[in-house]
Amino acid sequence: MAESTLPRFKLPPIADNEDGWGPSSSENIGGFQDIPYAPYSKADKVGRVANWYEDTSADTYQQRGRNRHQANLYAAYGSGAGSVFLHQQAEDESAFSLVDNRSFAVKRSQGRPNRGGPGGRLRLARGGFNQRGGPGGRGGPGGRGGGPGRGGFRGQHQSFARRRFGWRDFDRPQRIRFAMVTVGPEWELLEEFEFQRVSKLSFDMDDTPKTLATYGHVNMYNKPYDRTTIRTAKPLQRSQYVYYDVSASDDPVLQELAAQNQAQVFATDAVISMLMCTTRTVYPWDIIVNRVGNQLFLDKRSNGPLDFVTVNENALDPPVEAGEKEKDSINSPSMLASEATRVNRQYAMQVVNTDQKIDMPHPNPFPDTDNQQEESLASGAYRYQAFDLSVYEGDEEELSQVDPSRQCVLVVRTQMDAALSGTCAEDASYLQLHALNQFDVKAPGSGRALDWRQKLDNQRGAIVATEIKNNNCKLARWALQGLMAGVDAIKFGYVARADPRDNKRHTLLGTQSYKPVDLAQQLNVSLPNAWGIVKAVIDRCLQLPEGKYVLARDPAKAVLKLYAVPAETFEEDAADDAETEDAAANA
Repeated sequence: MAESTLPRFKLPPIADNEDGWGPSSSENIGGFQDIPYAPYSKADKVGRVANWYEDTSADTYQQRGRNRHQANLYAAYGSGAGSVFLHQQAEDESAFSLVDNRSFAVKRSQGRPNRGGPGGRLRLARGGFNQRGGPGGRGGPGGRGGGPGRGGFRGQHQSFARRRFGWRDFDRPQRIRFAMVTVGPEWELLEEFEFQRVSKLSFDMDDTPKTLATYGHVNMYNKPYDRTTIRTAKPLQRSQYVYYDVSASDDPVLQELAAQNQAQVFATDAVISMLMCTTRTVYPWDIIVNRVGNQLFLDKRSNGPLDFVTVNENALDPPVEAGEKEKDSINSPSMLASEATRVNRQYAMQVVNTDQKIDMPHPNPFPDTDNQQEESLASGAYRYQAFDLSVYEGDEEELSQVDPSRQCVLVVRTQMDAALSGTCAEDASYLQLHALNQFDVKAPGSGRALDWRQKLDNQRGAIVATEIKNNNCKLARWALQGLMAGVDAIKFGYVARADPRDNKRHTLLGTQSYKPVDLAQQLNVSLPNAWGIVKAVIDRCLQLPEGKYVLARDPAKAVLKLYAVPAETFEEDAADDAETEDAAANA
């Protein structure tokens, strides 16, 4: 039989390793030396032999973002490394696929769209972000009956979208605020009080202060002003009366009380109320701390931030400082503060009857009797209140035996603007008078306020809510000043410009009265936290040696900074302010 010419199959020699897995170390593998190989592990999870539904070349940026928190259950050992066994394509074969994985457009629903749900009319087709009836449509969040205006983000109020931190907030202009004082190279930073930390402070104290003395006089309030409406609006008149707002170190009454060792700390209600409302402030401010012996004086700078009334400080879009081309803009924060301060004084004098007044036990301590007549002084009485900030331990019977070095008494000069009833100082009912002013509802920084000339009588509640939101710090300070003074009520006057382009002429549109306690509750003012901030600052300042210090609110960060400054700091500014006041008085 002839041999077959077909090739024969012959098994190659098999290298069997009886000691373990893989070829034996003694085996000659010279033919396989330096041949690349793919890493492999017996523990690899091989879940699928082939996956015809997943296109590995479609690993786009969005897919990687969606799956960044999900583990790959089918990743083989060493799959992240490059492999030399992969076929290098000479042509682009991305269009070739065994499975049809093309995406199809989803058909739109032919039913009636939801008019009140998210999307409104055809969701984003017609009721999109820029169309009428935006997100929410009619009645939805941003449609008619929902957000501002009739449409979505670009409805009646086009700035609504910019007021929300979100996808359109990237282009919101950053407001840069400058410090009220320039930190010199010789200033030494001693302490920082972060707002987040001081907002948790608490100090319980007796709410009934001790009245040490009362000075000045008050005029009777004109009750017909309570019936003022839009139709019976009255123009605000300019007054020629003299006002005194002396700092604590220049107050002769506080100096006398300090000489008698009546207390350890002396300040005015403007300074203490600012400390109490530290966490509500947005604009920078500063307080001068004078350490004299074992006593402490908390002063304010003349013509400093504490001498002016802010406008829309807490608004989402507060007034912006004028640029180089608009240096004389009447709607800048500084010009609005000057206007609001002037309006407050004019309102306080217009609503009182100068022919009826109540004299306090002591006359006004500030005027120079040689050059100033009593008749030209504005209505105002000063009540010096003593607050006990001492920390006592033990029973009430042992309070008098506490070490005097641990006692802390604060004397605050408070103010009363008018009397509502009574014939003498003992039985009179006292008031504080303040004015809320509106400049221009269409100007930047108006806080989306309603027009008082049209809505004050019918929508008083909405206007009050807007003022609480835009001027939270200012109203909280007024409420705390009323509580410290012990007045019976606080009367607010709603004052608007006669012409939005003129900041000299104003009109009184109405008045409203609040009890200080009710106003503080409506503003969510925490008295324990307010006194806790004051107590913490005073305790830190009492540990300082004699000298001058500055407590300043940082313009960019929510923090109070305590600096040690030279003794002659601000002396030149005080002299310049005195010369300016004398020149204005003689003019």
